[in-house]
Amino acid sequence: MIRAIVLDDSVARHARFAAMLGTVCDLTHARLFSEFTTVLRRRFDVVYLDHDLGDEIEQERVPGMYGGDRPYDGRDAAAFVCDLPRALRPARVVVHSWNWSGAQNMAHDLREAGYAVDVATFGESMLGNERLWMLARCA
Repeated sequence: MIRAIVLDDSVARHARFAAMLGTVCDLTHARLFSEFTTVLRRRFDVVYLDHDLGDEIEQERVPGMYGGDRPYDGRDAAAFVCDLPRALRPARVVVHSWNWSGAQNMAHDLREAGYAVDVATFGESMLGNERLWMLARCA
């Protein structure tokens, strides 16, 4: 069975992932960056990453320069995946987001690190995007 993890702050999207992939994947859910990084101590075949993680749940914050900080987002998750040791690297990463430019930046970094990456930017019918769900079946 395909092992997949979804990082997303949306309860509705987690429910949709479970409904669409629960029968073909051993699916793990993370809503917080810290949950995601803890769980990635084991290998997954597919990693689904959202860019904007603070819409529905307060994220931990990244200490910033000059005393400023910001919430963790998908860029941090992508950087974490890029730095995984070879034994833990997933076969495929899917970036899913409403944020087109953020998703493209994440995909670029992941591709530069040698990952097979697909980007599914959401539109009006984003929860019905069969291509997004089928990607896990092709890992």
